[in-house]
Amino acid sequence: MAGKVKIEKPTKNRIQFNRRLFVSAIIAALLTFSFVIAQSDVGLNRSRAQISRAEAGRALTRASAAAPEAIVGDFIRSRGGSSDNVSASLRASGSSVDSKGITHLRMEQQIDGVTVYGAYIKAAINSDGELIHLIDRLYEAKSVSPSRIDEREALNAAIAYLYPAELAKIRSTGVRGDTTSFDGGSFFYGKPTVTAVVLPMDDGTLVRGWLVQTWTTTTNELNHTVVDGSGQILDVESRTANDSYNVFVEDPFKGPQTIVSGPGSGNTQSPAGWLGTGAQTTNNLTGNNAHA
Repeated sequence: MAGKVKIEKPTKNRIQFNRRLFVSAIIAALLTFSFVIAQSDVGLNRSRAQISRAEAGRALTRASAAAPEAIVGDFIRSRGGSSDNVSASLRASGSSVDSKGITHLRMEQQIDGVTVYGAYIKAAINSDGELIHLIDRLYEAKSVSPSRIDEREALNAAIAYLYPAELAKIRSTGVRGDTTSFDGGSFFYGKPTVTAVVLPMDDGTLVRGWLVQTWTTTTNELNHTVVDGSGQILDVESRTANDSYNVFVEDPFKGPQTIVSGPGSGNTQSPAGWLGTGAQTTNNLTGNNAHA
């Protein structure tokens, strides 16, 4: 006699368990999707600056007795569109007057009191108060997405990216304006600093981010690292001075010229340096690699 197959009906507990598995799977999928979005590759807006240049014998604006900042602001507003908000976000950052009486004005852009990274104006205004030359890279002044990390987390992200083997213990030493200083120990020549900035992104948005400055002791690396509000590294700018020379390592009859780094003073190839000390001119050029 054939055996009977017993079909077991799912119990209430098993149904609840299965539902829990289903809900957990959905939540996990959503979290994974959110993580992918958070890690999406949106970079900095690197649009070129605009150049406004007056024709010979003419100026971009009429003569004015107004302050240079006001003259530039009026010119920006004359472009129309969202230029009113842009003009209101400008702040003077420095100026000088040359021997011809031309005022060279530098301005930056601030939104909610925070500097917009990479935004600037360089303007030239003659003694009659006429704008004759302007270079600017400005961004529409609009709402800014907040950062999800703080200054310490931004510094940790920069250190992990630049020096993955370094286990620096950092502590805050003070705040001045939008900049926080840290003590990072003997690994750093200067105190690391983290400055709050507004980052213009290539998708047209503005986000709060951080500009991290680190300067190492042993390797003498001075870097400016841009960290976005999620901790991603968007840019690293080396601010360390580097020089190189196209030289004949021994003499022109013993091999071609070679690019070498540094002045050569104190190394095997050139114990006295590639060039002599003091001012070097075409009439008086001396050193281990030249005599003229």
